Amino acid sequence: MTENPTMHKTLLIIVLLFTCSAHALDEISASIEAAEQGEASAQINLGAMYDNGDGVAEDDVEAVHWFRKSAKQGDADAQYNLGLMYYYGEGVAKDSVQAYAWIDVAAAQGIEESKTTKNQIAKGMTIAEITKAQKLSRELWQEYGSAD
Repeated sequence: MTENPTMHKTLLIIVLLFTCSAHALDEISASIEAAEQGEASAQINLGAMYDNGDGVAEDDVEAVHWFRKSAKQGDADAQYNLGLMYYYGEGVAKDSVQAYAWIDVAAAQGIEESKTTKNQIAKGMTIAEITKAQKLSRELWQEYGSAD
């Protein structure tokens, strides 16, 4: 099924009209517009809003969508958040290999808590899974390693 961005945006705005003050609605609308225009910081912020239900209905699938967009632009915090979504199976199927790989990329960019989280994830993985995750991490790093 293909996404219809216009319909999606319209439905989101309708939901927002019923749940937010005018000022909050303006801020959320501005965040959505900036995120849709490709601004990585707006994308991670929108992802966090969906993840936490902050100003919008909580929606882990939408959170993953926006975290992934920002992560693919090299945003280390988004990479970490996307890894956590995979680790906990929120908005995506639980996947330790994906979780480890994304969090490892974030760790390489200096996200301090990533190192501890990566080690925690590894405790529940087989050697084969860790090897696969490390290979994926190298591929992700080459493609999305840094926002700079």
